[in-house]
Parts: sequence; C-alpha cells; structure tokens
Amino acid sequence: MRLSKSSTLRTLIGCAAMACLVSGTTLHASNASTPRTGIKDERIETTLEGEFWGAKSVDANAIDITVTGGVVTLSGTVNNLMAKESAVRIAKMIKGVRSVIDRLEVNAPQRTDWELQRDVIAALAQDPATDTWEITVTVDDGNVTLGGTVSSYAERDLAGKVARSTRGVTGLTNQLEVNYDAERTDYEIKSDIVQRLNWDARLDDELVIVEVEDGKVTLSGSVGSDYERTIARSDAWVTGVRSVESDELEVAWWSRDEMQRRQPWANLDDEEIADAIKAAFLFDPRVSHFDPNVAVETGVVTLTGIVDNLKAKRAAAQTAKNTVGVWRVKNYLKVRPVEPRSGEAIKQDVGETLARDPLIDRYDISIKTSNGQVYLYGDVDSYYDKEQAEDLAIKINGVTDVHNYLDVSYEYPSARYLDHYDWDPTLYDYDYDYETTRTKPDKDIKQDIIDQLWWSPWVDENQVSVTVNDGTATLTGTVDSWTERRKASENALEGGAVKVHNKLNVDG
Repeated sequence: MRLSKSSTLRTLIGCAAMACLVSGTTLHASNASTPRTGIKDERIETTLEGEFWGAKSVDANAIDITVTGGVVTLSGTVNNLMAKESAVRIAKMIKGVRSVIDRLEVNAPQRTDWELQRDVIAALAQDPATDTWEITVTVDDGNVTLGGTVSSYAERDLAGKVARSTRGVTGLTNQLEVNYDAERTDYEIKSDIVQRLNWDARLDDELVIVEVEDGKVTLSGSVGSDYERTIARSDAWVTGVRSVESDELEVAWWSRDEMQRRQPWANLDDEEIADAIKAAFLFDPRVSHFDPNVAVETGVVTLTGIVDNLKAKRAAAQTAKNTVGVWRVKNYLKVRPVEPRSGEAIKQDVGETLARDPLIDRYDISIKTSNGQVYLYGDVDSYYDKEQAEDLAIKINGVTDVHNYLDVSYEYPSARYLDHYDWDPTLYDYDYDYETTRTKPDKDIKQDIIDQLWWSPWVDENQVSVTVNDGTATLTGTVDSWTERRKASENALEGGAVKVHNKLNVDG
C-alpha cells in the first residue's frame, strides 16, 4: 500500500534515524578511495578534470585538483568570483565527493576601491529584488563588505550574490543582519524545515534528521551528494533560524538503494502540490512579494497573476519546477512594471549591467529596446555566456521580455526545455555549461553518456538505457522522478550528444 505524502512525512524522521543506525553511514577518510564505495580518489580526480575541461565557466589550465578520501581540494587561480563558485559547484556534483575544500584565489582585473563600491551600489540598486533594501557597501583592496539589515536569510544571500557578480570583486564579507518580524518556536521552525526538505525535488530527504534548539538548526544523517547537502542547508534557513550546522550530514551516495530512495509519489494530491509551491514562494525574495496564483492538475502547474519584473516571472517557474510531483510548468505570469520606463533608460541600465559582469564585459553586445522588449545582438564564445547575458538583462526594471539573438560559434542542440534561468547552485540548478557539437563517433558518445550517468548524483544509471545514432542519443527505461528524468537529458548532452530523445518513463 502506498502512503500519502503527508502520512509518509509523519514517519520520516523516525525512519531516517533507524536507517542511519542500520546502514552505518559514518564516514572515515581513506587515502585510497572513498569509504565503502570502491571509487578510488584517482578516478574522482580524473573525472573532475574532465568536467573542468568540458565546462565553459572555468579555466581548467589554472586549477589544480587533489582528492583524499573523497575530499576534493581545489587550488590555483581564477579571474572572478563567479568562476570560483562554478568550480566548487561542479566538484560538489561528482558522485563520491564527500566535501570540497576551496583554496582558489581570485586574480581579478585591478580596479580602484571607489570604482568597485560605485558598481556594487549600482548593481544592488538596479536589481529588482534588492533595490529597496538599505545596504551599506565598503571596499578594501577589492574585498567588499555588506552591512545593514534584511528580513530573511534568503535576502541576505541574494544581496551577496549580486555583489559577488561585480567585475573586479576579489572577496566578499557579508555582515548583513537578519531581523525577523516575530519570534518563532523551535517546533514551528522544525516543521517548516521538514516540509521544505520533503517537497524539494532536488534531494532525497529520507535520511535527513532535523533538530532545532533556540533557533539553532542541526542537520544530521546522510544525503546522496555534497551538492544535496548544500541544498539542504539552504532549505533549512526558514524564518526564525539563527544558525545552521550541517557537519553531521554525511555524504553517502551508496546508501541510496531501492529501499532508501524516495518512493515515487504517484498519489500526490494536486492541492498539496499547490500549497507546497506557494510555501516555497515565501522563501524566494524574488517572488515573495507578488503572491502568484498556482493551479495544479495531475502534476501540471499553471502560474497566473502579475509581477513587476521578468526575473520574478522566471524565478517563480523555476521554484515550481523544483517541487516534488511537478513535471511541467505553464508560466502565464504577466510582467507589468510599476512605472513605465523609456527605451533609452532601459537600454542604458542593460548596458551598464553587462559591463559590470566579469564574464560579459569583454563582448561587444548591441542592445535595442522597444516597449519594454530588449533585443541582444553580437557574438559570444559559449552558450553559457549567452544565457548569462540574458539573465542579466531580465533583472532590469522595465524589461518585459528579452529576445536573445547572440551568436555562438558552435551548434547547440534544441533541448532548451531544460529551462536554465540562473546560476544559483541552490535555487536554479540547470546549467548550459558544456560544448556539445559532435566531434566523436557514436560509440564514444554512448560510452561518455554512460559515464556521465554513473557519476551523476541525481540518476540511477541502472534504470537508463542509452542508444546513439548519428550523434542523437535516445534514453529509455523508467526512473523515479521528473527531476531524475531531466537530469538524464543533461547528462546525455554533457556526454557529447548533439540532440536527446528522452523517452524515459517516470514511475507512477
């Protein structure tokens, strides 16, 4: 008999505690391989080297990798903070990686502290979510310090991301204080965290134990990857939380067998899914002020209502897609700026935003505007850069849509249903960071796809069959969730497929 999600939730914590005792998830470092996995450190290192060479957001030549007992240490230099974060994120997604030690140094172009202070203030003022927050900015030798008060940890985190994405910033100290409107009991906090973990489609929460004392959260148990641990930490920052400790939350991908993986939620109630999406909106500072209407029918989400910026519209769709039970999102949110802005004002703000970005500033991008519509023209080196330029433009007040006509030198498959909207590793996890033009025979593509599926923390490779014909990969089989299905498509692209026919069924 399949339990409803609410019934399962009531037994989740007790089952997780027992499962941890039975499976013995405590880890011990080994110089030869990650514990109990049989994955030697040398294999993890080689795989990560390959990921860096395939990625467009990092310079593999400048990064050194060492792996000891599944702990990855990254050293070397990068030319901006975004590349540093991207390298860490890629490492966290490798199966068998228990944690990542970041020793990368940022060697950014020299800019005066006054220039950096001016640009960070401008970036915060032009971002539609942070423009009204009272934040002080000081800069010392390239290191930015943010001060002031915000109303949630999500706002604090978002302000830091805006500041870090400014060209020339070499470090960030986020001293923003969170001032909650009301005190909350530990029981209320714990209940919110358990619900967020339970409804987050990007992680398996069945072995995660949540404890709260005086607003201080401790996460223990196990998750399937270091990346999932990052997501769990982010989910734990609900209203009222003062700190989150996750050192006891071990990475144990081998524990995710059929008895312990999240069971398919075939009997999910549409109303439950809608309520979970609305609750998730409350923790997203880009969406929380707008109260979008959410309708769900057999896992298909329809969003309606009004927001005042395009970034909020796309963030709402991504948040909905990250919810368990959702397999499709119809985004009918209307973008209506609070005040109309002239085309010249929008064009100027878009140009300034592109010039501040450490990835995009080197390109000669032509910008045209018409009735809130922005058109981007020019040449960029990768689809990563193309999507980054669009993501910058949609944040500008007054923009209602972006038409991205930037050209990339190599062909990219038409699998844009993956819906990349942001580079945030905890909220928006889709990443067009791989060059996928066909440069190898079908048998090599097939083997590389199989390797990508095996190394992925998201996909059970035993559930997926792969065939490749003239560079086109066809995936068949049955997987446990829509998230796993989407991730399998990404793995196929990363393996070198120029196009993907995803025929995977989702159990239930």
